[in-house]
Amino acid sequence: MGLQRKGHAVKDPGVVEAAVRRHVESGMGAKIPAAASRDGLRDLSSEQPLTPMPPSVTQVASDKMAAGETHYADIAGIQPLKECVCSFLRRLGVEATSDQILITAGEQETRFLCITSQSFHGDARKIALPAVVHPGARDAAGYRHFEEIEIQVDENLQPTPDGINRALDEGADILYFESPNRLTGRVFDEAFTRSVLEAADAAGVTIVWDQGLAPWVHGQEYRGALSYGITDSVRAIGAATVATGMESWPLGYIVSSADVLNGQIRLLKQIICICTSTISQWGAVEAHRYVDEQLDDIRQTLHRRRAEAAELLSDRGGIEVLSAPTSSHLALQFAEEREFARAKSVLDEKGYCYIDGEHFGVPRVIRLTTTTSFEGIVRAAEILRKG
Repeated sequence: MGLQRKGHAVKDPGVVEAAVRRHVESGMGAKIPAAASRDGLRDLSSEQPLTPMPPSVTQVASDKMAAGETHYADIAGIQPLKECVCSFLRRLGVEATSDQILITAGEQETRFLCITSQSFHGDARKIALPAVVHPGARDAAGYRHFEEIEIQVDENLQPTPDGINRALDEGADILYFESPNRLTGRVFDEAFTRSVLEAADAAGVTIVWDQGLAPWVHGQEYRGALSYGITDSVRAIGAATVATGMESWPLGYIVSSADVLNGQIRLLKQIICICTSTISQWGAVEAHRYVDEQLDDIRQTLHRRRAEAAELLSDRGGIEVLSAPTSSHLALQFAEEREFARAKSVLDEKGYCYIDGEHFGVPRVIRLTTTTSFEGIVRAAEILRKG
C-alpha cells in the first residue's frame, strides 16, 4: 500500500504528507493510496472532504487518555458515538437505533467485515460486483477467495437489471452496490433501488450497500436501500466522521439489524481488532457536535466547485463531463486514448493527484474530487481545457 498509483505516481516525497490521511481510501490493499500535497491544492483524489479538526476534538481525546479511557470498548462501538451516527443517518432518511450500528476503523473495514463475514466458516460463496466498482470491494472479496460474478453496466456505468438477474441466476449469495457510485458519483433512482431490494429478497441473498458518498448528493433527496427500512438482508456502509475534521482518524459504520450485527460481523470484528480505537471514538463524539452546523455549507461549497470546473470543460472537445448529483466527484470520460494519455501526463507533470478509472474497471476516465480546495479543482480543469 505504498504511494504508487495508476494515475499520478507520487514520486516526489516533498509533495507528499501521507500521514494527513494515512490510508483512508486505500484500506486493506485497495489500489488507491492516499496522498496529500503540502498546500492541499493538488490532491484531487480524496473521496471525503478534508476539513479542519476543531481544537476541542484533540482536547477531548487528550482528556480521555488522561482519564484512562484507553481500555477496550464494546466491540460495536461506544454508545454515544452510535447515537451520533443515528442522528447523522436521519439526514439521509434512515431511522436507525444504536443496536443497529457497528463502528469500524474506516470505510475499507466496513467492506471487509460485511463481505468476509459471509464466508466466516469457509463456505464457498459467490459475490456479484458491478463492472464499475471501488477496488476495495474486490480486495475484500479476494481475501476469502469469493467467486466473483460481474454485473454488467449500461452506458451510464450503472448496473443493469438484466445484469443483476443473471448474477442471481448464477447463484450469487451477495449483491454489492454503490449509490452514489465511487467513481462517477451517480446514484440509483428510487424505482431501481426498489427493484434491487425486491429481487434480492425474492432470491434470499444479502445486499451490501455502500452509501458513503450520500451526504454530498446535491439538489435531490437521497433514497438508498435503508430508506425502506432496516432488514436482515441489507448491510449499509459509510463513513462515520464526514464533515468533522477527522479524516486522519477514519471511522466507518455498518447499519443492519441487531441480529445480523451481533452474529458473524461482530465475531469477525472481535477477532481482527477487538474494537475500534476508543480515543478516536470519543474524539468523533465531540466532532459530531459540529456536523449540523457545517454539513450543508460544505455540500454547497463542493457543489460550487464542481459546477465551475464542469463549466470550464463543458465545451472541451473529446472530454465528456459525466453528469451526477454528488458534489464531491467530477468524472471525465475521454473519447480517445491519446487524449486520455495526454491529460494524465499533463496532470502528472503539474503534480496533481487524481484517480484513474482503470482502478474501477473503466478505461479512459479520470476522477477528480472537489474535496480539498476550490482553487485546485479549477486549476486542474483549466489545465485540461488547454490540453
